[in-house]
Formats: sequence, C-alpha cells, structure tokens
Amino acid sequence: MKLPSVSTTFKPIYKALIEGIDLPDFWCRTDGINYYLFFANPKSKNLKLPLSYGQSLSNETFSIPIKVTVNKIQTPYELKFKPYQSLMIKVDNKGKIEKVDIEYIPPTPGVTINK
Repeated sequence: MKLPSVSTTFKPIYKALIEGIDLPDFWCRTDGINYYLFFANPKSKNLKLPLSYGQSLSNETFSIPIKVTVNKIQTPYELKFKPYQSLMIKVDNKGKIEKVDIEYIPPTPGVTINK
C-alpha cells in the first residue's frame, strides 16, 4: 500500500476511445498521426447464418451519437448510417474528425418470402 501505483479503489487511467450507447461493431487503425475508425452498419450486428435473400433490404437511416477521445481530447460526433452504409472517420491527434467517403450503393435487393 505504500507504493504510488497501489490503491484500494479502481481508477481508470485512460478514457475509452469510443463512448456511446448501443455502439455498432467497429475497429481502429492508426498511421502514427491519424486514427481511422470503421463502424459497421448497425443492421450487421449479430447476423446469423444462413442469411435470407433480401435480408439486407433497408430504407432507414440510423443516427448514433458518440464521443471520440484521442490524446485526452474528447470530441462529440454523430454517426449517420444511410441505408446499406457503413462509415469511416479519420481523427487527427488534435481530435478533429473528418468523414472518409467509403459509400457504395448496391442494387436494391429483392425480397423472397419463405413459405
């Protein structure tokens, strides 16, 4: 207990990179200067096989507020998922966030109803 790094209570040293409620799956990479964060479309969460043809049909836009913390700088940001889209953002070491264009618009899927 006499050592400076020993305590009776837990106190996090770092803030989470991403904070939010019901976050989609994501990953982060860095080039040493910028952080690149990819967020999967929320509809892809917990997918189970086999997939049904037309299961991806979507007309909804989802918004998820998040907070990104880089170098102890916390920046709020709104993830806006258009139908079929995942997102990528670039965060510099000063916390500035920029959207990276990864948009791909697939043909509208048909829907098959299993009987």
